[in-house]
Amino acid sequence: MRGLDRIDVRLLGLVRLWFGLILLGDLLRRLPFLDLFYSDRGALPSHGHLFAPSFWPGFSLLHAFNTRGELLVAWGLLGGIYTAYLLGYRTRLAQVLALLGYTSLNNRNLFLENTGAMTLALVLTWTLFLPMGRAWSVDAALGRERGPLLHRSWAVTAILVQIAVCYLFNTIQKNGATWSRGETVHWVLWQNRIATPVAAWIRAHEPRWLSPLLTWGTLVIEGIAPLLVLWPGRSYRPRALHVALTTMLHGAIALLFFLGVFPWVMLGLNALVLPRPLVERLDRWLRPRIGGRWAGPDSEQDAEQRWPEPRGPLRLLREGAVIFLMLGATQMALRGNWIVPERWRPPTVAALEVVAAYTRGHQTWSLFAPDAPQEDGTVVVEAITEEGRRIDPFTGREPDLDPPGPWGYGQLWCDFFFHLKRPEVRRYHRHLAGYLHRWHEHGGRSPRDRIVSFQVWWVSYRSPAPGESRQVRTGQRLLLEGPGS
Repeated sequence: MRGLDRIDVRLLGLVRLWFGLILLGDLLRRLPFLDLFYSDRGALPSHGHLFAPSFWPGFSLLHAFNTRGELLVAWGLLGGIYTAYLLGYRTRLAQVLALLGYTSLNNRNLFLENTGAMTLALVLTWTLFLPMGRAWSVDAALGRERGPLLHRSWAVTAILVQIAVCYLFNTIQKNGATWSRGETVHWVLWQNRIATPVAAWIRAHEPRWLSPLLTWGTLVIEGIAPLLVLWPGRSYRPRALHVALTTMLHGAIALLFFLGVFPWVMLGLNALVLPRPLVERLDRWLRPRIGGRWAGPDSEQDAEQRWPEPRGPLRLLREGAVIFLMLGATQMALRGNWIVPERWRPPTVAALEVVAAYTRGHQTWSLFAPDAPQEDGTVVVEAITEEGRRIDPFTGREPDLDPPGPWGYGQLWCDFFFHLKRPEVRRYHRHLAGYLHRWHEHGGRSPRDRIVSFQVWWVSYRSPAPGESRQVRTGQRLLLEGPGS
């Protein structure tokens, strides 16, 4: 890149491939939970969500798909859209449909939402204005996408500023004691709801220097990221350093914690900062190995002469839309992060926030801030079947109020459990009760597996302090009970 408003379309093509894989992977990981999380026989049926919405404004096309068969059709349609996006087939249409599809998927059940979902929505929104299919795509091979290698747009600026804002607020809002003392990584390693087996091994052999090194190292990487991304000079080394550092950071996060798509989205987002000289080297290496036909043009001068960047009303409309979204994102960032003083917060202009509100692409950046969590918790169901068997339907085993960690439930389960304990979610508990009553009907179970009574508990734990290695149960709270309906 030669400036804050320009990007190499070959990089856009490679990053599109990455995000296409993320979209498909996210869709597939939700497939086993169609009945529980998305069907009308699950824990949040469409009618329950529509008549008592958990957010406003918003929409989801998935409210029209209610049975398992209908949902399988919807998943097939989404899979087709994401595949077209991945391959770069009718890319501009696929970009619009991918954003619409992902928004519908995310908004159908916000109990599964985390920072990764928000960030992916932002990426799909900002890149909507960029030629993601001009290189490394079916469209490029068929000659549908033509234009110069260097694309210029305010959308490029928006992405760079978005990355800087993300790391800026994530740094300055981490001002609690666990960060200043270098204890954050220790505490997070003991979050059994997100810890991977690798995290479990590390915390069992944790030397005293490890948590301070990784905690303060995280602050350094996030703290210098805005400067490296928005580096004013012509040297490409600061941005190359940013890509290297953030790749190590988010690669480690993916290895240690189940946070859904978050670390993978951040890897792709930061890859958009890759300097152009490195993009050219990567392109030269890939072309002879993969095939240059669908890689797009490799000569900037040739591409500029044959397909100059279009100018006119459409481009003005595109850039105006980007500037409008940038104003909305600025308003949401200043109002959505608690570190911003009240006098700096602009008045709410609903029109500026409408796109972010519908896509859930908010600007709240406070992962493990201001302090790392020092308590943990999960949902345990004590159910009795018709034949007298005690079972937790969510695990398929006997209820265990002291399950050894890490639990390995994954991000979808853990966010669902976390939301269940919130008082404002009590209005949806009756739907979960109905699902438990019908639990034996799912998965071809025997009628003798019908649940005749159940108790759903939120069980809380105190994580071990530095130097300790034993998690202690601190209490349990009954969320709901009954035979269902």
